[in-house]
Amino acid sequence: MQLPEREREKDMKIIQIGHYQLRRIGEARVRNEHKFHYGFIRNGHDTLHVSDRDLRVFYSPLGIRYFGRKRLNRKLIEGCEKFKPDMLMVAHCDNIENSTLLEIRRLLPSIRIAYRNFDALYMPKTLPKIHQRQNVVDHIFLSLAGEQIKQFETPKTRVSYIPNPVDRAIESMDNSEKTTFDRDLLFCGNGSAGDPRFELVTQVKKRVPHIVFETYGALGRPAVWGTQYDAVLAGTKMGLSLNRKEGEYLSSSTRLAQLMGNGILTFINEKTGLQEMLEGKAVFFRDQDDLVQKISAYHEDDALRIKVSGAGRKYYHQEFSSEKVTQYVVESTLGLPLSQEYVWHGR
Repeated sequence: MQLPEREREKDMKIIQIGHYQLRRIGEARVRNEHKFHYGFIRNGHDTLHVSDRDLRVFYSPLGIRYFGRKRLNRKLIEGCEKFKPDMLMVAHCDNIENSTLLEIRRLLPSIRIAYRNFDALYMPKTLPKIHQRQNVVDHIFLSLAGEQIKQFETPKTRVSYIPNPVDRAIESMDNSEKTTFDRDLLFCGNGSAGDPRFELVTQVKKRVPHIVFETYGALGRPAVWGTQYDAVLAGTKMGLSLNRKEGEYLSSSTRLAQLMGNGILTFINEKTGLQEMLEGKAVFFRDQDDLVQKISAYHEDDALRIKVSGAGRKYYHQEFSSEKVTQYVVESTLGLPLSQEYVWHGR
């Protein structure tokens, strides 16, 4: 039964499908699924989460994942038929087949389906994954904006930009209030040989020998995840938010939310265009020389560092909270009038 429009924006039933990392207790890598889950719930929506990778393993007899995948898809259809969600939020869930989503839509004709992909378009698997879902969902949400995302629009599918959200239960630290740190500057990132970020980081490290600059997942040092990563962030004064390829409009990784959301002064390449929303709340640089000069300046002027990082944390939590981002997703997917101002809308 289709609910009246005025009731559908409140107290909805939502199923989110994505990698919840249930088997990585205390070692979760990127927690966007958690943030969206928390945001939906805080906004008053009865929300279930289906962790497709974990359930595929659970449903695999004798470890035969082929059968686990088939059973997972069947169970999702059965679950939707019982729970009767108003909306599906489909994230990174390669184990869920399009035929499953179409069958759910057949059983629940009034359901709306949203798809989220936060990977950069230059990554080899991103375009095929978006195109795979393009014709079976109602709305696509990407973490980059501008003309480049219009290629995914169809007569039945809309496309919107949303920022990487913060959540007050996850990004709960405020390093802008601290004056003592274990490290002055941090860079974290996974990549392969030839990653341009690593060359930039190498050169910057040589040019600022007077500061404590630590890297994880790069330059021979292993990556850190989960509570270990949280401990690193807790002792960090400033951080680099670098993309493998700069220039995609408003593109950033979840690292940006983790840094700014925890009050860590963040350096961002101005090619991202993020200064349109974050000017005065982060530090934007043109090139290596500009970056080196600004790192030294903010390292030496702690009052300025505190001012900018504090303003950045406050703004990010105010404008890009999990509650605000998920409310925008619901309103956009259901075609409802926007209930508030969203600074990223229309970009």
